[in-house]
Amino acid sequence: MSDGRKKGWIILASIAGILLLAGIAYITVDLLTWHRVHFYYADIRFREAVGETRKVRRGVTTSESYPVRMVKEFFLGPLNYQLRLVFPESVQILRVYSITNRGGDGVAVNFNHAFLDFAATDNEGCRWTLECLVRTLRANTKVRRVFILVEGQPAEVQVGNWNLAHPIPVIAGKQQGKN
Repeated sequence: MSDGRKKGWIILASIAGILLLAGIAYITVDLLTWHRVHFYYADIRFREAVGETRKVRRGVTTSESYPVRMVKEFFLGPLNYQLRLVFPESVQILRVYSITNRGGDGVAVNFNHAFLDFAATDNEGCRWTLECLVRTLRANTKVRRVFILVEGQPAEVQVGNWNLAHPIPVIAGKQQGKN
């Protein structure tokens, strides 16, 4: 084989090696930054919470904690048209943040004042929303409690079996509220 042909094969092999490494790096970054997540939403008849799987970007490239990102993604609603998220447009999420203390990790969701109206006028819909949020966090995170706030203060309202002045427990293997 002539020197010219050897040089050509070496260049071709080098390019192929670089492309292979770039492909492996891309797949690795994709696996590290995206995570398959199971979100739960009410079925169309509000009989049960149904899981929906989709990819969510992990917190590798952001300062947001994973549970915070999960809550925000949850409130974007289901992709499947047969699932429902009961959440009026008037209710806004002011802030979502992580809480770490002796009682275990938690996440706080701070709503505007319209959340109290939502809880009062559609208590069952509000219960479905919180039940599905709890199931989603239970399935995907190590969060132990969810704090529901209204304008920065504990929500002084009863929703289903929960008094929202206290955090909602997220306990693996146990169902919260009624279904």
